[in-house]
Amino acid sequence: MGVVIYASEIESVGPTGTIKQDIVILDQSYFAMRLTIWNHFVDEIGDRVIIDIFQNLILLACGVQVQNFNGSYLTTGKYTRLYINHKDPISSSLTQWYGLDHFAQLKARWIQTCGISLHRTLLTSNARRTTISKFTLMPKGKTYRVLGVLVDIDVKSFDWYDACSICNNKVYYICW
Repeated sequence: MGVVIYASEIESVGPTGTIKQDIVILDQSYFAMRLTIWNHFVDEIGDRVIIDIFQNLILLACGVQVQNFNGSYLTTGKYTRLYINHKDPISSSLTQWYGLDHFAQLKARWIQTCGISLHRTLLTSNARRTTISKFTLMPKGKTYRVLGVLVDIDVKSFDWYDACSICNNKVYYICW
């Protein structure tokens, strides 16, 4: 169960008329999971999730299968049941959580506008996170590689300065 934060266009697969759509749902642990829906599930909910993507739809999926191709994902099967905005306390709390949680909304906006493949987007989005301040608590003698993706810039606290293109030091400094 999660908030629908991304829905791909409906696409035809192969000559048999099979259709599919990828949907990404986000839960309260901030884990984004891909769900691939097929054929009659696309007919049932495919257009709705595209049209109402910004309406905080809650998707409850029962009987889905876990597949592993370019990472783990969920897919519909013979016994799958999908419910949108099911009336229960968990769905209500999930809707309320998403409406109030700025980080969840920021993550959803990034996934929707990222511009790289859905596979790479989810790998980046779900990567294990730590803060720079926690590096001092890590064991000494190990080497760490720090990778980052700029997700958002807070313009209220953003400092802009001209920098040397070689060393990235400030070209000039104005003392306040």
